[in-house]
Amino acid sequence: MSREMPVLLAFVLHWQLRWLAGWDPQAGEYRASVADNYGHVEILSGHIDGDLLTFESIGSPPVRLRLSWQLVDEATMVWRNEVAVQGDPFELVERYVCTSIN
Repeated sequence: MSREMPVLLAFVLHWQLRWLAGWDPQAGEYRASVADNYGHVEILSGHIDGDLLTFESIGSPPVRLRLSWQLVDEATMVWRNEVAVQGDPFELVERYVCTSIN
């Protein structure tokens, strides 16, 4: 006899991030500052390689971030969010294919 389990939905969290990025002439690279509503604040270092823009955590925090934007064509971009914990290799957290609606 098979028994179906009820599906329970519950609020998990509400996350917001503020992002400010620009060229840092003293460092000779892009820099970004991020702050979220849980008190996490970080500075990231960025560079462009062809059609790929990548930002990574500066220094050696316990959790490192890598965010990238890959231009595929005139109407498509791929955004990736990766994380590395305690010096381990980066692992994919999420990936989105963004397309223009114009």
